[in-house]
Amino acid sequence: MSFDSQIWSEFEIKAKTSFPKSYAHFDRPFNIEIALAELKSLLGDPSGRGIAQHPFLPFLKIILKTPRYRYEEELGTYALKTKERPISFASHFDALIISYFDLLLKRRYQEFIRSKGFSESVLAYRDDLNGLCNIQFAKEVFDQVKHRSTPTGLYTAMGFDIKGYFDSIPHGELKKQWSTVLGVPKLDANTFAVFKTLTAYSYTNSDSLKKHFNYTRVPKGKCLLDVMPKTMTKASRSHEIFNYLRSRKLIVQNKAVLKITDPNHPLGIGELPVGIPQGSPISATLSNVYLLQFDMHMYNFCSNMGCIYRRYCDDIIIVCKTKDKTYLHNRLCQQIDFHGLTIQSKKTEIIDFRFVNKHLLAFDGHPKAILDRRKKLQYLGFEFDGERVYLRPGSLSTYFRKMKSGIRNTLIKAYGKKSQGPKLLIKDLIESYSHIGRNNFVAYAYRSASNTYGRGKRIKQGFDSPQIRNQLSRHFQILLSEINQENVQRHSLKKKEIIHKLRIGKKAKMPVKRIM
Repeated sequence: MSFDSQIWSEFEIKAKTSFPKSYAHFDRPFNIEIALAELKSLLGDPSGRGIAQHPFLPFLKIILKTPRYRYEEELGTYALKTKERPISFASHFDALIISYFDLLLKRRYQEFIRSKGFSESVLAYRDDLNGLCNIQFAKEVFDQVKHRSTPTGLYTAMGFDIKGYFDSIPHGELKKQWSTVLGVPKLDANTFAVFKTLTAYSYTNSDSLKKHFNYTRVPKGKCLLDVMPKTMTKASRSHEIFNYLRSRKLIVQNKAVLKITDPNHPLGIGELPVGIPQGSPISATLSNVYLLQFDMHMYNFCSNMGCIYRRYCDDIIIVCKTKDKTYLHNRLCQQIDFHGLTIQSKKTEIIDFRFVNKHLLAFDGHPKAILDRRKKLQYLGFEFDGERVYLRPGSLSTYFRKMKSGIRNTLIKAYGKKSQGPKLLIKDLIESYSHIGRNNFVAYAYRSASNTYGRGKRIKQGFDSPQIRNQLSRHFQILLSEINQENVQRHSLKKKEIIHKLRIGKKAKMPVKRIM
């Protein structure tokens, strides 16, 4: 049975703090108490098919565009590129259902990998790591490189990235590993229904809906059906509405396949259905579950060779003796191929560490690299040159870009029609983008730069990095300078707007420059 009373008790507490969601979907946000009672009734249905009989709604897909500042090998310099990432949201009640099955699977998964002894190799999407984060994960790898390397025993760090991971997960093998984690020969009807909605999923694109029905946003408290013509929704049944959307190709189904021609491939031969939506409540856990056998194999194999294997979602790192790097590189690529996945060769990093004048330095270890070309190891937002730790340039670039965007939005509101008085309220900006705030990038970076942080039993190790502190040394000055510069620009633009209105005979009042 898919209902577990202990898991349910934990889930109720979590659900009440994370639901209802605020995004617009095909159903409206719900009362959490009523929704939990309905979900419990479905899970406890005597037939064992309560969830299986539930009509899951299509996912809503949006495309997140993230500018990234990275070093481009082809250009020989850093360049700004935009990465597009599709995120799919389940409807409100569907998300509640899937969240329960996520918690159940996550608990079983974490128990499984601990019992098999490779728990330390999987770092992402877990809540049983005693509060450890990327700072400690990266520090462990960097420290291992420093402590293991000797003038006669050199080490190499290899970083790999799985290409289009969520879109490439084969369904048949995923179901098999899901059953393995739950310790059952096959998925029960309720769990299988969730599996089906995550694999043979249908979705609608948010931008396509807006364009087709000519709307910009869904009013608060309303749903997507409310922005469609009343002649279409008033007298129609829900299945008729969705049939209309499908007929206009506004709702499509995932039909991606992996073609395998090798008759000896572990997954079989032919066209295998692949892909799960990235962004659903259970997708992160499934990304760990699918690579269950891969993680177990690589961890044991690397441990037997005296190497370190770690995986953070689709990012993998191996620290090994330099003489073993080619063999382990080929082994990992072979194993990932056995699972129907592909390593992005362009994103593969090979960093050799060796001593120069008694200093451990990092060099580009790629076979085609320029001889003795220095290159830092990048891992989980940090860089390591053999002795010192830095913030990645891309992380700093993202921080400053978000800071400028936040300042711009704040000043637009300050000079808007709803602004009150000439006082410029910058408290939120300072708390969001400076060391004065507690939960922002700068605070996180300063924690990473310290020797230790936290209190009592929660004390954690940092990098003790003066280099990171130096990278952040002018952030507050830059923040205030950007606020002042944006304030001057906004006042000037508002002034020009008012002068134009006065010239054409409209009544207008000259703007007052905002003061901090």
